[in-house]
This record gives sequence, structure tokens and C-alpha cells, in this order.
Amino acid sequence: MKTAIFLILFLIGAGLFTFGLLWPTMHPATAVWTDAKANRLAEINGRLVELAEDFAKPISMYGGEDRGVLQAELLGLIKEKEELVATFESAIDTSQTPALYLRVGGILCVALGVALWCAIRLHELQSQPTSELEDA
Repeated sequence: MKTAIFLILFLIGAGLFTFGLLWPTMHPATAVWTDAKANRLAEINGRLVELAEDFAKPISMYGGEDRGVLQAELLGLIKEKEELVATFESAIDTSQTPALYLRVGGILCVALGVALWCAIRLHELQSQPTSELEDA
């Protein structure tokens, strides 16, 4: 019975660890972060570079683009970029965090099972009478 507890803890730990290794493939980050979002982020970064160049130019007295319109576009693009970056980071964390907890839980279960087995074996060895003590 005592050995069965060790075996059960070991199997549960090995199962959790294996499930933790498989988690990222079952729940990939690409489920949330798509190619369309990646392309949109690249477009936003490109347009932000263009706007930075436009703002670096001196104001022309002969006209040109209205800085108020450029400023509004810049603020909108910055907000959209922050949302996309937050989505990207969330997609990575969503996939990796449960996998980490499952692997650590599996390792701890196996360690607890091994420690329990060692304690049982030590108790069995200490409780056995030795022939040298009986002869004396």
C-alpha cells in the first residue's frame, strides 16, 4: 500500500510534466496572434517612421500637410500599436504560463513521491531487527 502511494504520485507527476510539455502545442500563441495582426503592426511601424520624418521637416510657409491632422494620425497609430503589442505579449504569456505551472507541479509531485518512497524504505530498514544486536 505504501509503495502504491509512491507509484501514484510518480505517475501523476510524470503526467503533469508531460502535459506541461504538450500544452504549448495544444494551445499555441498563433491562436490569438495572427499573420494579419503581425502585418498590421509592421504597417503601423512603417507609417510611424514616415510621420517622424514629416515632423522632423521644418514647417513650410508654402503649405504642406496640416500638422494637426498628422498629430491626430500619430496618436491613433500609437494607441493601435500599444494594443497590438499588448495582444502579442498576452498571447505569449497565455501559452507559456500554464505550461510552466504544469511542469513545475509535475516535478514537485515526482520529488514528493521519491521523498515518500525514501522515507518508507528508511523506516522499513530501521524497523528490521539486526542479527548483530540480537546476538549480543
